[in-house]
Amino acid sequence: MKSLRFGFLATLSILVAGELKAAAAISLSSSDRGWYRSDGLHNSANFNYLTGSLNGFGILRGFFVFDVSGLSGPVSAASFSVNAYDVFSNSGSVATTLYDYGGDIAALVAGSSAGSPDGINRFIDLGTGDEFASRLIADSENNTIVTFVFGQKGIDAINAARLGDGRFAFGARNSVEDALVDDYVFGGSGFGDASDAQLILTTDQPAPDSVPSPLPVFGAAAAFGYSRKVRARLRSSTVAGASGIA
Repeated sequence: MKSLRFGFLATLSILVAGELKAAAAISLSSSDRGWYRSDGLHNSANFNYLTGSLNGFGILRGFFVFDVSGLSGPVSAASFSVNAYDVFSNSGSVATTLYDYGGDIAALVAGSSAGSPDGINRFIDLGTGDEFASRLIADSENNTIVTFVFGQKGIDAINAARLGDGRFAFGARNSVEDALVDDYVFGGSGFGDASDAQLILTTDQPAPDSVPSPLPVFGAAAAFGYSRKVRARLRSSTVAGASGIA
């Protein structure tokens, strides 16, 4: 009898615990986006996030900013979906990596002129440090949505931002950076809008009511009662030499 009671209480506790948390999928559009050139140039009115090399123009690293202050629970999984727009590479695909941004986000968004030491430092920051995600983007993926799956470092950075000032930013860098060739992704992205770049998050959020409803408790009790009846039938069938109960 004691083992049966323990089984009932364990089942009940599992059901109650399941009521306390709920996984939620959340999509956030970017609050800002753009690029920095290797000489530190960024125009805050330009939302083009072209990443890579443009012959005659220079080397660019894109960036993306998100507001995660509204998240009510920790993030357990994250991905970044973005419109690739124009993709070009002599090899047929572009290797793009997303990096953490450790600088001041307000200054990143504000921009800087060519030759600015601070702007140059931001350009460097956008393509170095912790890697959040990486993938190949093929030329054939022009004007499609491509997805980067974040590793644990990216997830941890989002959670840190959620508990901080609520702003999360990261940079994008291509493996080929040569100012004398064309090798890029996200060309022509300045004609889009904020929804072109989205952070897809899975969060563990508290359920609306912390006290479990009577339905799960009733269900557990009913299951416990049914289990006792089945056990009794099994015992009687064994004694009678039956082969079992369906």
